[in-house]
Amino acid sequence: QTPAPVPLPTSAPVTPQTPAPVPLPTSAPVSTPTTPAPISSSTTYVTMGKVGVANVVPAQDCPSEVTNELVIDGNDYEGGEGTFTLFECYTGVGFDVMKIRLVNFEKHHGLWFEIKKNMGNVELMIKSLANYSEYLFNNEYKGQYNFQAVDNQDHFPGFSWDNVSKWVSYKIKGRDKRMSNEMINWIADNNYISWYGLLSDFDLIDTARRLRTRNPDYKQILYWNSYGLWWKLIGSAYDPYPGFKNEWYKRENGMYVTDKNGNRRIYDHSNPEFRKWWIDHALRMNANEWISGVFTDATRSDELSDHSKMIEDLQNKLPHDAIKLGNFLRQVDSGRDGNRWRMNYTDGSYLEGVHHGLPPQKDEYGDGQPLIVSMQLAREALWKGKIIMWNGAPFNCNLFGVEPIDRSKGRCEADFTQQQLHEFIQPTLAEYLIVVEEFAYFNFMVTQVATKDKRHLWETSQMPEFQNRLGRPLGPPVKVGNKFIRHFEHVRVMLTVGADGVNQGTLEWDSA
Repeated sequence: QTPAPVPLPTSAPVTPQTPAPVPLPTSAPVSTPTTPAPISSSTTYVTMGKVGVANVVPAQDCPSEVTNELVIDGNDYEGGEGTFTLFECYTGVGFDVMKIRLVNFEKHHGLWFEIKKNMGNVELMIKSLANYSEYLFNNEYKGQYNFQAVDNQDHFPGFSWDNVSKWVSYKIKGRDKRMSNEMINWIADNNYISWYGLLSDFDLIDTARRLRTRNPDYKQILYWNSYGLWWKLIGSAYDPYPGFKNEWYKRENGMYVTDKNGNRRIYDHSNPEFRKWWIDHALRMNANEWISGVFTDATRSDELSDHSKMIEDLQNKLPHDAIKLGNFLRQVDSGRDGNRWRMNYTDGSYLEGVHHGLPPQKDEYGDGQPLIVSMQLAREALWKGKIIMWNGAPFNCNLFGVEPIDRSKGRCEADFTQQQLHEFIQPTLAEYLIVVEEFAYFNFMVTQVATKDKRHLWETSQMPEFQNRLGRPLGPPVKVGNKFIRHFEHVRVMLTVGADGVNQGTLEWDSA
């Protein structure tokens, strides 16, 4: 059903005509203007001039409570950041939020749009996607990075606006690491790119060969952890790298340093011999004709550390035609500028933990700021021609058993119904659709463990949301209060960012 119209708040006590459940945020008081008579049209058009609002049609009128559509036309706009008054009203301004549309802003990919109420004025705020000054940790997102050259995108994965463009990651449990032909076909036919974990070099290359044989345009990249041998659990007999030296593990007080769960030993990045081995192995694997690049995981480290220098050295030594990705952009990384500085030497970033924040951002700023900053980091990267791999998993029933998750989302189970998966995907797909531009990919799963009998848990391309037609975006997203709205050729999207960390997605697909 179409959401009910959402009135803007008023600046003085009045008798409301309809409920106002979602008020727009209020900024500094201004003088109250004269209230023109409300119009009766169901659509209000605002035309942007070169540097601001050219006119409101009908001129000087305020939209009434019955107004259910607002269209802002940016065809003539040539400006950048700024705040512009759309209406000077005292009472009764309201729109169906799902029907606010920004059109003809194609040349303004680098801008963020937000509609706010400033006492008697309704304002359009425009800022650069590289401007993080309004956020709590604003000083920690400083620094800029360059645009990806267009001629340095020819090795990127394919992308289509026909449907949601998918990526997938997967693992195989047990000793038999060879996937069935049917599983290979699922992956290669419905995704553009993947990485594959917990495999020997031979198994990885064999899997990549089979995927590329099925789909020559498919991109299978090496998963390469920079923190430790992710495949090697303490006490396990499985040893994928017999040439690895134990002296390359980090020690403190004569004891090996392990990850927070005590399952794996971590690398000593200060050891130059280790760093050379780590880089050379990735280069050797990438040189195989079936491998399309390298994904570097567990990268959280200070810019000038040996750990970060090792990652940068690898990225710079990979050839031009290798896809260079990593677990880089992360708004929660206090003091590391959101890792934006890494984007100068990489093709793009995977994002996870997009809802996570640090105190007091999470505890005192109950406005969904962690997710909002994560989306801006992704949108800035896409604007600058990078790849974004958005993780839409509501949680991960991991390889080693069931793990607890957020109570608001349920718990890991042996199986999930199609209805549960449908409910889980709504908010995370809405996040992706607010963000998406060319070279943005979406993954949705509840486990990375690939099994033939439970495909719907890890390779989810058969869900209606991936079968539905998408179409090109009709304009950029716009923020109104705690909602983001965007329109595509075949779907209308609203993301409601909850102050309690629970978000809602509303997707109105064409019936055809």
